[in-house]
Amino acid sequence: MISDIKAFIKKLEFWEQNLIDGDTRHFPVFSKSIFLSPLELYDSKCHVEIVSNLKDNVKNPKTSLRQKWK
Repeated sequence: MISDIKAFIKKLEFWEQNLIDGDTRHFPVFSKSIFLSPLELYDSKCHVEIVSNLKDNVKNPKTSLRQKWK
């Protein structure tokens, strides 16, 4: 189970870096919406923050649970 969690964290880190680089190939619905609106500039900050928060919560579940119940 620990190896599964570590693999998931690595996948989140990979996705986070992809979003920072503007690479959305792992998110087909998202890629399609960007493709349909090419005139709007894509700002990855919001999506990077979501993936980053998820990664932090998986890495430190006790910390995230404490913050949730405060």
